[in-house]
Amino acid sequence: MYTLRMLILAVLCFSLLTIGLTFSVQILTLTGIILFFIIFLSFFSFHISVEAFETLKVRRSVYNKVVGKGGYIVVRVTLSNQSSYRLKGVRVEDKYSGRGLSVEGSSNINVLNLEPLEAASFYYVLKAKADGAFTIGPLVLSMSDRLKLLSVSRTVMDLSKVIIIPTFVDVKSSVTELGLKSTLISLGEHVHEKSIMVGRGGEYRSSREYIPGDDTSFIDWKATARRGKLHIKEFERRTSSRFLLVVDSGKSMSTGLKLEYVKQAIMLLSRSMSIIGDFYGLLIPSVSGVAFPTIYPRYVPPGTGADHLYKVITVSSQLNPSGIPNFSDALSFIRGKLCPPLNLIFITDLEDFERKNILEAAKEALSAGYSVICIATPTHLFVQPGEIFESGDVQSVVLGLDYLKMLRERASLPLKALRSLGVEVYEVGPVDIFPRFLKVYKYAKALAGVHG
Repeated sequence: MYTLRMLILAVLCFSLLTIGLTFSVQILTLTGIILFFIIFLSFFSFHISVEAFETLKVRRSVYNKVVGKGGYIVVRVTLSNQSSYRLKGVRVEDKYSGRGLSVEGSSNINVLNLEPLEAASFYYVLKAKADGAFTIGPLVLSMSDRLKLLSVSRTVMDLSKVIIIPTFVDVKSSVTELGLKSTLISLGEHVHEKSIMVGRGGEYRSSREYIPGDDTSFIDWKATARRGKLHIKEFERRTSSRFLLVVDSGKSMSTGLKLEYVKQAIMLLSRSMSIIGDFYGLLIPSVSGVAFPTIYPRYVPPGTGADHLYKVITVSSQLNPSGIPNFSDALSFIRGKLCPPLNLIFITDLEDFERKNILEAAKEALSAGYSVICIATPTHLFVQPGEIFESGDVQSVVLGLDYLKMLRERASLPLKALRSLGVEVYEVGPVDIFPRFLKVYKYAKALAGVHG
């Protein structure tokens, strides 16, 4: 009986074990099937996502491409989903040059979810650490499946150049080193050039002995009685010069960011002119000479003072390189508006020299009695051999050097032509553009004093 019971118990245990094993296998099989479908659906979904991922459009907007050292650059990155499929977890990293830029209080890395045919954006802020020209980009996009088993990435070679200019303190130091200290003045300093005259309209300076022909109404009777000889009162009168900056904004000025440098140099120069008390204006020749669209003024007549300074800076900051401006037609416009004496300062890269009619404009200006000085921003000073060709190999650098040599030779002809007319021409590059602008101003002011 015991043996029978043991046999029955053994059969029962075996039966239960068999049922249990069968049930476990079923559970495991079911689990495997579920996992298989999950992985399959994840892979299938990811495959569709990859196709949509490849259609992604990315755009970077840099709101201030030229800032002073220590300033901030605001960057906006926008992703546009061009497909009808929802994309989740798209990682975006916008790289930047770590030598001159650093992320400040934000992140250049973000994860975005994109609805079908919609766009999403994020912002970040870069701080300018060192002066110079630096690059933002490229953009790296990446995405993985839900199980993190598969991933895909893209690199978008969208590069944005930013220029970090020295602060006014740095510029003042460099100017002082070149012996131009008197031309760069801090706000609050009062420096006025004065001439001596007989008559009202100025501050009393001193008295001198009477010279036949002097106006007897300005006799200094006290000095006459004290010294026993007829004396005349002398007064000091502030003198000022008139300048007009004629700025080339042709499409060639975009090379090497020449126009961005010129904008900042104009700001510095205008500031110095305002403080000294000179009258200055701005003219931006167009393809047809000078145009006056409502939203894009091209002419600011000579003036002075804080309000005038802001007006000149506002107009110059809107400069965008386009077309081939006509300097000769612009000179005709000047002659209809402003009479000599007037100091014209041409600012141009000398590219498309004949088509811009720069030489004709200089000839006409000189014959009409204007003084002309040219600040040249030749292309070969603003680009490097490695920037001309994308590849950085030795052959590309050699080709780049040959190309720069060609640019240098091409610029020499306009330089000679202008100098043959008696026009003073100053070549400037990114390294010396700020102090050289001030040096030209100092020279032009001295020249105006001689001619005046």
